[in-house]
Amino acid sequence: MKTKIAVLFLMLLFLSGCAVDNPMLNTSEDLPATQIPVVVPPTVAPEATVPETSAPTMDPIVREPYLFIPDGNYVFISGLFVGCYADGQWVSAEGAEFSLAGFLQQEVYYGYSQTERIDESAQIEVWYDEEWVSIFRYPGDDERMSPYADENDEQSKLMIFNLPLELPQALHDVTIEPYNTRINLGIRDGDFRAPLIMSADHDPLPKFFREIKEPYKEDLAAVAAELTRLGIPGAPPNITECFEIDFLGNGNKERIIVANTIRSEISYPLVTKAELDRGDSGYYTAVLRKSNKGYDTVLSWCMPYNEDENPYLEEVDGGYAYYCSNNEVWVRGIFDLNNDGVYEICIGQFFLDHGYYYVLSRDGDGKWQNVFLGSHGLP
Repeated sequence: MKTKIAVLFLMLLFLSGCAVDNPMLNTSEDLPATQIPVVVPPTVAPEATVPETSAPTMDPIVREPYLFIPDGNYVFISGLFVGCYADGQWVSAEGAEFSLAGFLQQEVYYGYSQTERIDESAQIEVWYDEEWVSIFRYPGDDERMSPYADENDEQSKLMIFNLPLELPQALHDVTIEPYNTRINLGIRDGDFRAPLIMSADHDPLPKFFREIKEPYKEDLAAVAAELTRLGIPGAPPNITECFEIDFLGNGNKERIIVANTIRSEISYPLVTKAELDRGDSGYYTAVLRKSNKGYDTVLSWCMPYNEDENPYLEEVDGGYAYYCSNNEVWVRGIFDLNNDGVYEICIGQFFLDHGYYYVLSRDGDGKWQNVFLGSHGLP
């Protein structure tokens, strides 16, 4: 039975693409309130009183307030829209109604790997299949937008728009679905979607960047100290990624260290019998930054192992596979998204059938803020 569960998990993970029930984790503060003007659309009223003998009419669509941002930096991480930076404000995709008109009014979108600009696109593709995931937040908007599409494949439910396109103001209330945002800009990095696509034309790449393959002993000690602070001192420190970067653009090299629980061959956390017997271990994720002032925590999270409360343990090579909601973080890129010379960390995190991409920025007080968030997965 457990083997079947593992196979089902792998199938769902494959379907969900890259895949955090708490994407904020242990970051410092909530998102700052946006000061971008919010447009409140009028409520649509029924045109006339319907006689009792007539068939019942459908309720009118009442649209939420929306954001029309013609002059912002629209940001996509691994192909997923995560937010827009405009007028000194971070506006996250999560929890906001973005007008499609703002996306279409951009001149061009630029795609980057971590080390170079790889391509650009002056064309947007959107899907509108309501049985799967539609770009449009409200029903009927596909018909309103169809006359403005350069191509409309009704069989595939795909519209193509050439940029820039300035829509009539009456269509500014056509907003996008924030979950699984179905926008394709056609920019890839090899076999994968580009780590970063954005509409601003400044250089987001760090002056110095390199990946460190073998972890430093002092970084392992720093991860162990963070696990002790989280209350799981018996968890073995396991660094999964490490990058050296000129983080502040001042010539000083710093490190970004990513740590995740050791995994079994089927991707579940791997726990030894000794860890379970001691009761001092757990399942964790963490990201640390090493500067000339020492280490600081970008984010961290843990769940102590409890054999009594979670009996889903199966003996495998090296210990036990711990069957629980998958949770792992990795760095998708480190970029300067708002052109201030300080670099943001773009994080990917996934669970069993859904996940998030989010952007962490360090404010003037040295606190890490979750400024952008986009979510994806099975509907």
